[in-house]
Amino acid sequence: MRTGAQPECASSGVRASRGLCVRLLELENRSTPAERFAFLAGAFLASDLDALKSRGVLMADCPVLITGGGALAGAWSEALQAASIPVVILAEAEVERAFLAGLNHIVKRALTRREASL
Repeated sequence: MRTGAQPECASSGVRASRGLCVRLLELENRSTPAERFAFLAGAFLASDLDALKSRGVLMADCPVLITGGGALAGAWSEALQAASIPVVILAEAEVERAFLAGLNHIVKRALTRREASL
């Protein structure tokens, strides 16, 4: 057996176990499709959160900005706050303004470079 295959197998096992848990919830008729989706999303969220924290990407003294809305943004917000990580959820209008400001900055910078090269 290749030793390099072990992480791939472990990852496959994690994905399969999440799918199996969701399937078991379905078979037990104890949850709605929306609840099963939320369960699976929470499992992925927890996995990502653990990985980001263990690598030092997420820290208690560094706020996280969440763009977008809905249940997934809310779930991330709750999980981060539970981990004592400060969270700010940006409203759709704020995200749009920031996106347009970023595009404007890129255009101005490109024009400045172009003028300097002429």
